[in-house]
Parts: sequence; C-alpha cells; structure tokens
Amino acid sequence: MHIMGKVFLWLAVIGAIAAVVLTAKAFDVRSGYLKQVAERQEEIEKNDAQYQDLRKKVDLLLGDITRRQLDWGQFWDNVETGIVDQGQGTVSVSIGLNQGLGRTADESNADPVVIYGFQPQADGSYSYVGAFQVATARENQSALKPTFRIRPGTTASWRPGNWRWRTVIPADYIALFSDLDVKFAVSDQLLAAKQRHLEIQNELATKAAEQLQTRLDELLGSDETRANADKLPVELVEGYRIGVDQAISERDAAQAEVDRLRRELKTKHDQLLQLVEANQKLAQELPGSEPTPPVTLSTATPAVVP
Repeated sequence: MHIMGKVFLWLAVIGAIAAVVLTAKAFDVRSGYLKQVAERQEEIEKNDAQYQDLRKKVDLLLGDITRRQLDWGQFWDNVETGIVDQGQGTVSVSIGLNQGLGRTADESNADPVVIYGFQPQADGSYSYVGAFQVATARENQSALKPTFRIRPGTTASWRPGNWRWRTVIPADYIALFSDLDVKFAVSDQLLAAKQRHLEIQNELATKAAEQLQTRLDELLGSDETRANADKLPVELVEGYRIGVDQAISERDAAQAEVDRLRRELKTKHDQLLQLVEANQKLAQELPGSEPTPPVTLSTATPAVVP
C-alpha cells in the first residue's frame, strides 16, 4: 500500500474513533439538555400555577382595598386645623369650596355636609376625633361644629395642627360611636344623680353634725356660754348635766335640812309633852287641888322625807 494510503487509513481510523467519542459526548450533552428542558418546563408549569394563585390573591386584595377605600371615601391630608372654641367644640379647617367641601349658594337647601376628623399622634398614627358638620364654607376655609355631644374634658386632648379629614367612615364604626355616645349620656346622667345624692348626704351629715354639737353644748356647755357665765344660768353655761347635778345636789341638801328641822321639832315636841306631864303631877300634889284632866298635845308632825 502506498504510504499516503496508509496515512489516510490511519487518519480515517483516528477520525472514526474521534467521531464515536464525539457522538457519545453529543448524545450525553443532548440528553442533559433535554433533561434540563423537561425540568425547566415542569418548573414553568409549577410557577405558572403559583402565579395564578398569587394573581387571584392579588385580585382579592385589590378588591378588598377598593371596598375599603369606598368605605372610607375621599380624604384630605395635612389639613391645617384650628380650635375655635373648646367649650363648644368648634374648629376651623383650611379647606373649602375649592377643595370640594361645603355647599354652594344653589345647594343651600341640601342636606348638611358632615366630615370626620382624625388628629395626628406623636407616633405618627391618627386618632379619631368625631363627626363635624360644615357650618360655613368659603373658597379655602370652613368652620365646623361637632355633631356629637361635648362632654367635660372631651376637647382637652384636641391640639391645633395638620389633621386628616374624611368624607365617609364605615357604617359599623358610626353605629359603634353612636352607641358609645348614648352610653356616655346615660353614664353622665347617672353620675350627676349620684353626685347630687352625695351632696344631699353631705348636707344632711353637716346638719346632723351641727345638731350633735348643739346637743353636746347643751349637755356639756360651750366656750360661748362660758364667756357670759355671769349673765346666764348654770345649765346654759356648764350644760344641762352640770345643771341637773347641781339641782340634784341642792334638792338633796334642802331635803336633808328639812329632815333635820323635823327631827329637831319632834325632839322639842317630846320635851314639851314631858314638861306638861310633870306640871300636871305637881299641880295634883298641891293641897286643895282638884283633879284636872290630862292635857295632851297633838303629836302630828310632818313626815320625815328620807
């Protein structure tokens, strides 16, 4: 065989071997590619299902947001709000007819406009203040008055600043605030009644204490009566107790003196009887004397009081 033929033969053999090897590698690469394509397709189908689920959730959330926005209506943010009269609860706002708030002259017979105020807090949140009716509206300013009852201390936490105002709040919140307002009204009435009852009880207690002090002064005396001791009887100066004790002592002394006098009278009476009897005996012993009837004295004496 010619040398060039041998060279080409070996080149063909080497090429065949290389082709076999490259073909095997090509099959491996193709198998890996097809496997990756299948995995990617499966992942795409899985992601598509997740996407559809997430899309449904997003649609539901968007619908819920829309409904929430409809429940809360239009709002004005960072509205300069001032407190006009804390006692009446009236405020002024820097929005008016140009911002769509209030009624024009042609709409004056329509229902009053009511908006709802929210006051900013230190942490950046907003707290609900209440519903306000538009009293007067100008181009860029309006005066508002509350539609709710102003209780003591209601406006104490109100501060001028940039409030948020809404045209609508959810109906269930309105019902809740109305119920709370009614409960507050009932509680205020009960509190006022209890306070009045307490005042009456305090008045009665004060009068009772005065009556008690008067009775104690009558029983024990007082500084006022002692200051006029020379002009008043002892029972008014030192009290009825001392007066009664003194009267009892005077009565006992008088009764003791009466008893002493009666005993002394009885002794004198007995001595007089004895003297009369002795005289009668002596008279009978005289010569020529006639018998005389015995002389008796009444022995009735007042009873001795113990």
